[in-house]
Amino acid sequence: MKKMISAMIVATALSSAAAHATTYNEDGDAGHTALTAQSVKNGTTQIKGALSTADSVDLFKFKWNGGSFAASTTNITFDTMLFLFDQNGDTLAFNDDYSGLASYINRTLSAGEYMLAINAYSYNYGGNLAGFANAPGIRGPNGAYTINLSQVDSTDVPEPASLGLLGLAAIGLGLARRRKQA
Repeated sequence: MKKMISAMIVATALSSAAAHATTYNEDGDAGHTALTAQSVKNGTTQIKGALSTADSVDLFKFKWNGGSFAASTTNITFDTMLFLFDQNGDTLAFNDDYSGLASYINRTLSAGEYMLAINAYSYNYGGNLAGFANAPGIRGPNGAYTINLSQVDSTDVPEPASLGLLGLAAIGLGLARRRKQA
């Protein structure tokens, strides 16, 4: 019985950890303004998308509970540029060519809402999010990309609730066994 309960606890812990690591796939065009940006959900560790000749920038928004944030591009065939904006559209970080064609941002962030943009070199957007207004008319290199993220946080309901349910089930099994022995 103890082995069974231990196995259930380990399995639940592993499955809840796996449930938090997710890939977000761009849905159509991720947009280039705060109004058209796609929302990245809690637990996202990768964003996969593509830039086309008619889509020179993709913008994603997310919530952060505070702490170290990192984003890097991989699986690319073009020179990427990453931009991190606060909720007002002000630039917090920018990177081009961290390693070859790949870009990398690492910054400690306060709790809040942020936006992450990717585009192809050499469309230099002009200093803040408003500079992307002309992005749809800019033609440039394109292709598929992957952005690896430190896990995106949110204020969603925390996963430990399922562990609490497992604990209640274990208590119930223990009580049922006691009654059977009595």
